[in-house]
Amino acid sequence: MRPDLDNGNGEWDWLRDRVATDENLVLISGYARLPEKVSSHAQWEQIGVILVIDTSTDLIVAADATLVTNAARAFFRGVVEGRSIRTEVSAVITRLDTQYHGHTGPALVTALKRCLEHVGIHVVERDSNPGEGGNSV
Repeated sequence: MRPDLDNGNGEWDWLRDRVATDENLVLISGYARLPEKVSSHAQWEQIGVILVIDTSTDLIVAADATLVTNAARAFFRGVVEGRSIRTEVSAVITRLDTQYHGHTGPALVTALKRCLEHVGIHVVERDSNPGEGGNSV
């Protein structure tokens, strides 16, 4: 986590402690280009999404994104943490599409999809051909 996003209260200590003892946790990341109209574009140009997945359960145990505000990061975490990467991805993306109306929304969804590609999950768009290869949801 970037130091400027850590509020110094040790909110990530639980994750550090769990990673030290749980070999089933993996960290994956995905990035997408921010729209130029977004205020953070000049500073970062991309949005990053980080997921920590428990491979024994396929659950997302922690999530973070390079969103500017604490509220936006908390909203994103609330939507994705505790969800299965195998059975709940479509529902997560639908919730982000319908409930996250920040200017970074489309880039956030793209970055999330790129994260999931690291673990073999390829999200098929609603108008795509569902018969395309890979583990699609």
